[in-house]
Amino acid sequence: ITLFLERTDLRRSVVAEICVLVNNGYFKAVQVPITIRYSHMELVVIDICNSTNKFRIFVCYMPPSCEYDVDALRFSIEMRDCIELLYPSNATVLLCGDFNFPNVNWSNIYVSSITKSTCSGIFVNLFTKLAFQQFVSEPTRFSAISRSGSILDLVLCNDANFRST
Repeated sequence: ITLFLERTDLRRSVVAEICVLVNNGYFKAVQVPITIRYSHMELVVIDICNSTNKFRIFVCYMPPSCEYDVDALRFSIEMRDCIELLYPSNATVLLCGDFNFPNVNWSNIYVSSITKSTCSGIFVNLFTKLAFQQFVSEPTRFSAISRSGSILDLVLCNDANFRST
């Protein structure tokens, strides 16, 4: 089993860790290097290859933030740019992680011109541009105050038939 770990010491004095475990007995897994420009991102990218398929897996963490916070907007833009830079044209892509966009209705994706410049709007535009499918249908976090649920943890793929392969 190979461990891919990204540890980021955030400005908030909080340490974030992203971990991916791969059983190399079945697949060959190789970590994709992230350029220095994006080294502060909370992101691990690996390629997994078998005899017939190639997969690129992005595992991300987006810290909770205000939709219009300048630092959060910058982080969202940088995350989008990094994903676009590393997005392969010849592979099935999985984008997974904790994205902290509680205001996005994943069952009915639409971004109005008003929300395109928000953190979630930036990400939803990327989601639409890269033709991702979102596979999580149940809330992954619940608010103790409102008792309502949100889908914050996502599994996205550019192949709508991925679950059946």
